[in-house]
Amino acid sequence: VAERDAKSVSVEDTFDVDLHDRVRVRAEVERLAVRCVERLRAADRSGRTVVLKVRRYDFSTLTRSETLRGPTDDPTVVREAAARLLESVDTTGGVRLLGVGVTGLADYTQEDLFAQAADARELAQR
Repeated sequence: VAERDAKSVSVEDTFDVDLHDRVRVRAEVERLAVRCVERLRAADRSGRTVVLKVRRYDFSTLTRSETLRGPTDDPTVVREAAARLLESVDTTGGVRLLGVGVTGLADYTQEDLFAQAADARELAQR
């Protein structure tokens, strides 16, 4: 089998006991986002789309995604995008698994810095 370039970088955790506390769920999403960016940076890559995966208590799996203006490997940008995505998911019954990923990968380029600056300005204005 030929080696192929990865199309995404992601991390996920399955919990022994369903998470019910919304604050804890958000903290776990933020922690996973930082771990995802660490893997992204280790591969010298950046990505344009942040993906959130939530498996609920009934084993239904939901995914949400947000496409950024340009590729990033900024942990703050990925963390805040993942947290925004979580806001659209009903977690009241409990959460069994959480995952955060980045797709639309690119080799890290100088252009990423400009996209990150624009994203940071947009976040600051909210």
